[in-house]
Amino acid sequence: MTKNDYIFSSKPRQIAQAAIKISSQIFGPLNDLNVVVLGDLDLTIDIGNNLKKKKLKQFKIFKNEYFQYFNDEKKKIKEIDDFAVFLSDYDVILIGCKSGTKIVFYDLATKILQKRKKKPVLFLDCGIPGNIEQNVGNINNCFLFDLNDLEQFYSTWESDFDKGENYDINFIDDEIRNYTSYFLKKLNLNTSQILIFEKYLKISLKKNKDHKFKQMLKSFFKSYKS
Repeated sequence: MTKNDYIFSSKPRQIAQAAIKISSQIFGPLNDLNVVVLGDLDLTIDIGNNLKKKKLKQFKIFKNEYFQYFNDEKKKIKEIDDFAVFLSDYDVILIGCKSGTKIVFYDLATKILQKRKKKPVLFLDCGIPGNIEQNVGNINNCFLFDLNDLEQFYSTWESDFDKGENYDINFIDDEIRNYTSYFLKKLNLNTSQILIFEKYLKISLKKNKDHKFKQMLKSFFKSYKS
């Protein structure tokens, strides 16, 4: 067992809390979420079972059943469209396989989003090494977090989890949010970094409610539009 294996296997509850927080920011109420776990990695199943404690719309675990979509070596998908249809029913997809096989790749994720009519999808890559190609996270409305992301996210927000604070996706003044996208695109931040940035932006806005401060922020973000 590697050092990372030990760290992550000891924190399925904390990692699940991070996943829950991220899911609520992306989708809103958890009771509307369809969640699926794919794989035979114990950690993935533990995280999934922690998520299951929330009142989800649907929760399923498939340890080996999804192999029907792969060839005999379980390295390539037989029918990508069929597999995309199967996964498109789920908003949050946890994947963790002992084999290290890449289960989700760019073309598959693109087809999933097409079948979801571009409704967002959240992938949680719980494999060590990962079971999802990293470029999947570059697709619009496709969110990808691995165990390192979730661990970092939890560590950064730990005090907020302890306080039970809830940061929903609309927590930033709309007048300012309209312009933050220009700034964030220039920085090329990943989803985890964006969520952390928005957290601290909210803190700043709560501490300083002066109108001039908001106008200054808006002008700053707007300057990145060109």
